[in-house]
Amino acid sequence: MSTNSSKQLHVLISCGELSGEKYAAELLINLRQQIPNIKVSALCGDLLVSHGAIRIAHYREISVMGFSAVFQSLPQILKARSQLKSFLSDNEVDLFIPVDFPGFNSSLSKHAHKNGIPVYSVVAPQLWAWGAWRIGALRKSVDRLLALLPFEEKYFANNNIPVVHLGHPLVDVYDSELLYEKRKNREYNLKHKKEFKIGLLPGSRKQEIQLLLPVFIDICEQMKNTQPDCKYEFQISCAAVHLTPLFASLPDYIKLSQQPISEFINDLDYAVVCSGTASLEVALAGLGHSITYKTSPFNYWLGSKLVNSEFIGLANLVMKQNMVAEFVQDEACADAVVNEYTKWMQNSAKRSKFDSDIDQLHNKLGVPGFWQRVASDVVKFLDDVEVL
Repeated sequence: MSTNSSKQLHVLISCGELSGEKYAAELLINLRQQIPNIKVSALCGDLLVSHGAIRIAHYREISVMGFSAVFQSLPQILKARSQLKSFLSDNEVDLFIPVDFPGFNSSLSKHAHKNGIPVYSVVAPQLWAWGAWRIGALRKSVDRLLALLPFEEKYFANNNIPVVHLGHPLVDVYDSELLYEKRKNREYNLKHKKEFKIGLLPGSRKQEIQLLLPVFIDICEQMKNTQPDCKYEFQISCAAVHLTPLFASLPDYIKLSQQPISEFINDLDYAVVCSGTASLEVALAGLGHSITYKTSPFNYWLGSKLVNSEFIGLANLVMKQNMVAEFVQDEACADAVVNEYTKWMQNSAKRSKFDSDIDQLHNKLGVPGFWQRVASDVVKFLDDVEVL
């Protein structure tokens, strides 16, 4: 494909939530360096629009998780899906890029594929954990699958899915060369400081926040009383502006932050994190933390029957070990998390083992330059399918 082609490439990107939109924005920035006149339409929030995308629909109404929440939002989900399918059919789209959010994007990918539109899928669905029966449908609906976790490439290749693994995007954000200085500073602080800053990351979905917020507040209350001679500052992360009303009843001593996670965690001494990409970010930053996750009793029961994975934390999955403590459902309580935090503070051998694991994690996830590599792979893919 000639990047100087007079034909304008029209790409439709589908993002179901903020984390995927951040990935899409990075990809778009790097694609424009190789295809300057690219036209992008999208299911997105405000971020992609700020990068020149034309929004077809907002993901606000469909960014839900859990079976009951999906059922309640079904009319909005079906409306958005129908709107995007019509757009794929009627607007001469050259390439469809679904970003994560497989429950919503899978039928769009199938529709695009049936209509002869190439599909470059960003972020492989976690079929190795649950939903392996969907592998046949995936095989029929994607032309190239971008896997972010190293073990995924072998899994999908063994299932005859055209897959590529180019590293992980978070390696660009969290430089492994800076970890040594951070560790020295952390150890010094643990020995000399009497004021500690604790970060709380309850996720980016409404249902996650509603269920975890009471647990996080209990953790803060108990942590304040653990070491009476220490002072604590608590900050809770909420990068999505439309979710801030959920935090209206926060105690005064817990401050709400809308910083990007990379900035939010920069000067923390410890963190309590919902599972997901945020847990991997905190790990790559070398910050001590616990993973705390809770869902509705029905969702948890059903998930326990379907999920085939020993861990929920991405770092634990990559490392194939419990390098970060996980507290799920009934175990997600203040007593367990504060006890883990106390062990972390008091046990230098535990912290040293964590540091060694983080170094290995960085090595497994690749080198910087991820989105440049992905953009080049998209261009190569377009050459292969002779779009331009």
